[in-house]
Order: sequence, then C-alpha cells, then structure tokens
Amino acid sequence: MRGIKREGKVRKTGKVIIAAIILIAFVGAVSAATLTVTPDTAVSGSFVTIEGAGFEANKEATISSTVTGFRIPVLEDGKYAHSLVGFNISDEHTSFSLSVREVENDMKINVKRFWWTPYWTIDHDMMGFVFSYDPVTHTATVTRGMPTPTGVYEVIDVMGNAVDGATTVTMTATVTRKVMTDASGGFKEVIDTHGIPAGTYTINATDGVVYAEAMPTLSLDADVSKDGYVGVYDCVCIARYVLSVPGYDTTTLNIDVADINGDGIVDLRDARCLARQLIGLPCPP
Repeated sequence: MRGIKREGKVRKTGKVIIAAIILIAFVGAVSAATLTVTPDTAVSGSFVTIEGAGFEANKEATISSTVTGFRIPVLEDGKYAHSLVGFNISDEHTSFSLSVREVENDMKINVKRFWWTPYWTIDHDMMGFVFSYDPVTHTATVTRGMPTPTGVYEVIDVMGNAVDGATTVTMTATVTRKVMTDASGGFKEVIDTHGIPAGTYTINATDGVVYAEAMPTLSLDADVSKDGYVGVYDCVCIARYVLSVPGYDTTTLNIDVADINGDGIVDLRDARCLARQLIGLPCPP
C-alpha cells in the first residue's frame, strides 16, 4: 500500500513539474513582446513614436496611453474646470476617457470641433459620450468610444463641482487606439500628445495574448508658465526669463522644468528646443 501511495505521489509530482514547464514556456512567450517609446522624455504637445515587437502577426492590437495625477485647482465657488486644447484624433479607431476624482456627480464637457463651430454642451449620455460616477471615490468619468470623429478638436472643456472641502481635484486621461501588427508581429505608430495634460504618462499595448508596457513612464512636464498646459507661451516665458523681463522670474515661473535640452543651463536654446518639439521636430544639436 505504501508503494502504491509513493507511486501516486511520483505521478502527482510529475504532473506538477510538467505544468510548471508549460507555465514557464507560456510566460516566456507572453513576456517576449516589447514596446519602445521615442523620445523617452517629451513635452505635452509633442509627437511620440511607439514601436511594438513580439506580438502575434497580422493581428489587431490595442495601444493605451494614460496620464494620471494632473491636479486642477478648485475655485472659490467650489467649481473646477480645465481645457484640453488642440486634442488630436487622427484615427477613428480611437477612444478616450476623462476621469476626475473628488468631485460631485455633475460633470459636463463643452466640445468645440473647429474655431467656427459653436460649443456643444454635453452633460448626459449622447453623441457617443457615456458618463459614469463612483460615489465611493467621488470619481466622475466621461468616455467616448470608437469610432471617434477624426480631426483636431479646438477645445474640450471639463467642468463641474468639487466635493466639499476639496482645494484641488485630480484628473486621469486615457487614449486608446486599435492598430494592426505586420507580418513580423510589430507595429509603429505616431501619437500626437496635443491636449493631453502634463503628468505621469504610461503607454502599454496588448493583442489579447501578449502584453508590453513602456518603461520608464514618459514625463510630459514642461509647464514653465504653470498654467496647466504646455504650449508656445512656455517658449515665450523661457525667453523672457533669460532676457530678465520683469515679472518672469523664479517666483512666477517653474524654472525647474525649463531646461528642455537637458544641458544643465536655461537659455534661449531651451525656448527653441521646446518650440521644435511642439511641432514634432527634434532639438537642434
């Protein structure tokens, strides 16, 4: 009887070893996918190239780009508001969501497609937008699913009331795009970050079988003017700081993020570098 029991244990152990080998092989296959983001440091409004490899060939993959931790100040009347300027949807196979935490269940958005069109005020499920609210975390979310009309959206305003006592609210923005891998299981996509607020930027991709995440996360902080948006005015602020224009100093500007080219010196070359990055060009040597 003991011999039979030991045989059962041997068989069971053998099954465990075989299962472990299969699991290791599976994990090895899953971890084979890679994701490369260029540049690995960028500013909000610049163009980012995402290259994937090791995915299944000729298959649809999903790229998700998420920025978290963007703080919006609460006004004296308890309201919050933020504008996403120049939000670019270049492919209809794109969806996006905006979540704001520590707010009431009254989020609304104003959408202006082009400068000559009026604002559309959206405060309930309509035109492909879907609203939801988590009363536990006081988080309001609006999602626009695929397909999304393409083009550069002039302005998307996000607004509502903060919960009592809040001095800031925190926004998370996620943009998701569908792409097709090539015959080698790779893809290459260029993402326009215009309209995406500054913060911690994480990019991942999956085809439903394998998954990859860009590491480290992509920093989009270059908000020298401290207005919550990175744009041409930040180039102006850098230039005026360098030229010692009154009112443009360390008390009014965030000079810690003004060294755009990373040479350790804040000068006019940083203003020029930022201007080039905003239009998708690299910094001059």
